[in-house]
Amino acid sequence: SQILYTKDIQLSKILLIETEPNIYIADPNRKIASILNFQDIEEDSFKIENYLSKQVHIPYLLIENALDDVLLKKIKKFYEKKKKENKLIAHSHKTKDRRHVHPDSELEKEIDHKLSRSVLPELRKLFYFDAEYREIYKICSYDAETSGRFHAHRDTPAPYQHRKYALSLFLNDDYEGGEFVLPEYGLKVKPKANTAFIFPGINTHQVLPVTKGSRMTIISFFVN
Repeated sequence: SQILYTKDIQLSKILLIETEPNIYIADPNRKIASILNFQDIEEDSFKIENYLSKQVHIPYLLIENALDDVLLKKIKKFYEKKKKENKLIAHSHKTKDRRHVHPDSELEKEIDHKLSRSVLPELRKLFYFDAEYREIYKICSYDAETSGRFHAHRDTPAPYQHRKYALSLFLNDDYEGGEFVLPEYGLKVKPKANTAFIFPGINTHQVLPVTKGSRMTIISFFVN
């Protein structure tokens, strides 16, 4: 037998329907909070919030001043140079619109050196995670003229299960729209410039459409 309906594909693989259908209510971490049958639900009184924990702990880090001002300007200048040289990599389709470029080796080393002092100690202290490796950095831009966005997705489908924590380092905040969303937790944020946002790669996340200006970030993934 198959589960009748779920918004979460992973749950559909885990749960089975017996002869009497049950209703499974799971929290954002896929922990089953309640198991009900149809007799437990009355359309006029049922509220899913009544069956979930009132305290939700959202697993993310927000680290301000992740870069120094000189390095921040250097990264933006590098991106603009590559843009003028028409060397950006474009991902543009129905659910995603983004431009990005990889830093050169010199800039990559500078970013590593700074984040090893500003970000990685916090990742170790709060998540007990030692990042031994990272994926190559991408300097990204979501632009209003193309409705820059990224649909709700996870970063860990096969063959990317090695991605333990994701990094979005916000390079600017002078744009409109483009909020960063963790839909499983109802979290929507727009961090100020030079802020690192770190979260488990398995979490669903989304970038809402940019409506004015350009939203610039550095993204990467930490691995052990």
